[in-house]
Amino acid sequence: MNSNRYLAVYAALLTLAFGTLLLTSGATKTTLDVLDVQRINVREPDGTIRYVISNSAQVPNGIVDGKELPKHREAYAGSFFYNEEGTELGGLRYSGKNGEQSTTFTLDGYNRNETLMLGTRYGQEDTVNYLTMMDASPATIQQAVADDERMKKSFRPKPTLLGGKSR
Repeated sequence: MNSNRYLAVYAALLTLAFGTLLLTSGATKTTLDVLDVQRINVREPDGTIRYVISNSAQVPNGIVDGKELPKHREAYAGSFFYNEEGTELGGLRYSGKNGEQSTTFTLDGYNRNETLMLGTRYGQEDTVNYLTMMDASPATIQQAVADDERMKKSFRPKPTLLGGKSR
């Protein structure tokens, strides 16, 4: 079984466990045959966000100290974990279409971005499996988002002539 299947099984089990927890806990009990939602936010009694399950249209931006950062993510479905301060700790994200697929599991250090990352990317031309571990991510989450925005603004693709040759 390849790592992508492990991640898919993990996501399914986590979602099932979370759904069971939601439906079986609390003062009232509700039985449903099907629950269709676009996003689920799990919050502490004080409103602090702790866990999100989302489709690609409702994916949250990074959240630090309970505040959502400016949009900087690609749209993909997944689940995201948050600490007691409401800051993202990592998550599981996945997407796929047109013969390409990507699955990534990340864990973040305190106020750091992607300290541990496990992923698989299947393309029409190649397959990439990766595991990245850092003792300490070099940038805070805020710095990583700012760097990402600077890169997006400075990236200028080369113009392409008919026939596929670059100028």
